[in-house]
Amino acid sequence: MGLTFAREGATIGVNDIRPESAQNVVTEIERAGGKARPFVADVSSSAAVAKMFADFVAAFGTIDILVNNAGIARASELDNPDMFMTHLKTDEDWHKMLATHLDSTFYCTREALKVMIPKQSGRIINMGSIAGTTGLAFASDYCAAKGAIISFTKSVAREVVPMGILVNCIAPGFIETPMTAPIPIEARKQIEGARRSGASASRAISRRRRCSWRVTIRSSWSAR
Repeated sequence: MGLTFAREGATIGVNDIRPESAQNVVTEIERAGGKARPFVADVSSSAAVAKMFADFVAAFGTIDILVNNAGIARASELDNPDMFMTHLKTDEDWHKMLATHLDSTFYCTREALKVMIPKQSGRIINMGSIAGTTGLAFASDYCAAKGAIISFTKSVAREVVPMGILVNCIAPGFIETPMTAPIPIEARKQIEGARRSGASASRAISRRRRCSWRVTIRSSWSAR
């Protein structure tokens, strides 16, 4: 996604909780001729997000586009889904999933709007999921987070569109990444079946390039 924006001339801030991962993306962007800088912040922390945005603005002066795509998956759930039925999830399971997906989206959106509203311009793209529109067995915490992100997006979009700011949400299926590679075929079939049942989302198994293209298109739409 960062490469796609870099090709369009954007200067990219890459955040990851793992420093080496952020730097790897920055290196890839720079090798392709783009400009980027790594940031390391736990976006489930309000204080960490505030500092990250302050550092970004200090380095680049402003923020034009925000993409909220932080996420987690538990490999143990993929191997033994029956062990993670809703009545077996712990408080920690629930809060960590919502904090990583939903809280982070709120924290980052809040900080971005503080920059975008005064200049009456900006684009925010949130990463939802088909899980937030159809529901998936054994993933009530994940589905709750993604469904909430979709509703959050709709609300904020109505607030800020008069100010020239667009807020959109993309709801793909599983995106082919190292994190989702271990997902068993039966779980993928469940997503495909949900899509075919009438969900208004992207293809069940999405390629990263296609998803990046959708994000770029939405960031370029006019708000007027």
